[in-house]
Amino acid sequence: MGTAPDTDRDNSPAHPWTGRPDSTEISAFRDSLIVNGQPIGGSAGAPRYVIYQYCISIVILTFKRSSGIKVIEPGKSAAVAGLPYTLISLVAGWWGIPWGPVYTIQSIYRNLRGGIDVTDYVVEVMAAEAAAQAAPAVAE
Repeated sequence: MGTAPDTDRDNSPAHPWTGRPDSTEISAFRDSLIVNGQPIGGSAGAPRYVIYQYCISIVILTFKRSSGIKVIEPGKSAAVAGLPYTLISLVAGWWGIPWGPVYTIQSIYRNLRGGIDVTDYVVEVMAAEAAAQAAPAVAE
C-alpha cells in the first residue's frame, strides 16, 4: 500500500526526488500533455486556465470572491468568458460602503483584461502529480 506524496509548505504536491519539479521538467511536461488527442499544456494550441473575480455588496458588507478555475479554449477570448462575473460585479458590487466601488472596479478591470491566468500553476501541479504516479511505490 502506497503513501500519499509529501507536500511542501504551500501545500502543492512535491516532486518525489527534488521536492518540486524544476522549470525544465515543467516545460517538457507541459508540451507533452495530451488528453483526448488535444494538448492541455501551455503550448499555442492548448487551452489556458483562468480565474475570474467578482464582487457582491450588501450595505456595509462587501465580498470579493474568485471563480473556480475556468478552461479557455484556444482562440477564445478570456475577457468574453469572464463576462458573467463582470456582470455580477456591475449589478451587485457597487452598493457596499466604502469598499464596494473599489472592489467592483478592481474586479471589472481584472476580468476585462482576461482574468488571472493560472495555467503555469495548473501545469506544475499536473506535472508533480504525474511524476508522483510514475515513481515506483516506496515500500514501508
